[in-house]
Amino acid sequence: MSYPINDIILDNIADDVCELYEDKGVWGVVDAIAEEFGNEKVPYSKDDDDMIDALIELRFEALPEA
Repeated sequence: MSYPINDIILDNIADDVCELYEDKGVWGVVDAIAEEFGNEKVPYSKDDDDMIDALIELRFEALPEA
C-alpha cells in the first residue's frame, strides 16, 4: 500500500535527481551516488535510467522515519 506523503516525497526526490541529470548529465548522478552513499552503491550499468533510479531509491531510503 502506498501512502500519499511517500508519493509526494518520491516525486520531490525524483524532480531533484532529474534536474541534476539535466544539469550535469549521468556523471553528475554517478558522482552524487558516490559522494552521498559510497562508490559501492554505484550500479554496474551503462543505462542512465538505472543510475537515476538508484539515486532516487538511495535518497528515499536514507530519509529518517517519522
